[in-house]
Amino acid sequence: MHNKKLNIIIAVSAFLILGTAYFCLWNRQEMPQDLFGETKSMVFVAESMEETESMAVMESSPQIYVYVCGFVNQPGVYELCEGARMFEAVDMAGGICDGGCVDYLEMASVLKDGMRIYVPSVEEAAQMEDGTASGTSVQGRININRAAREELMTLPGIGGTKADAIIRYREEHGGFTTIEEIKNISGIKEAAFSKIRDYICVDS
Repeated sequence: MHNKKLNIIIAVSAFLILGTAYFCLWNRQEMPQDLFGETKSMVFVAESMEETESMAVMESSPQIYVYVCGFVNQPGVYELCEGARMFEAVDMAGGICDGGCVDYLEMASVLKDGMRIYVPSVEEAAQMEDGTASGTSVQGRININRAAREELMTLPGIGGTKADAIIRYREEHGGFTTIEEIKNISGIKEAAFSKIRDYICVDS
């Protein structure tokens, strides 16, 4: 009888020990999986928050529009963030195509809203350096004393009416002596002049 009770006690003890060991082993196997899954979820949430913040910053950044034309692969109007550089606009237009003058533009210059970016051919660039092109200077500025109506209309805020007025004024007065003199044109006051002053020039 005594041996039977002892055997029962040993059996129960062994069962409890094995059960406890199995429970601990099971928890050790499951815990890293749970922790790993939780870590992956936290990383995914963090990445999602970063992407959302990045998109919010882009949406809140002021935008500008520039017209890229001439010897580029995809001429057109492009939207960029304020403070964008010339090379970014050219890249968006597909880059300079064969025959275009790669060295004509200042690729690191900062763009302005409403800007017209014209990439000339190698021949046109050579003519501009010689001063034989119609209304564009070597710096890419519009010469208001020689530019045609269509060239004047590429300036920010200058439509057909103002372009005609500029041509009429220079014919009546023998040309502009300074770029500031363009403010004598009706409708071109200080605010309008500030938008075009960096894009125009007169005969030197």
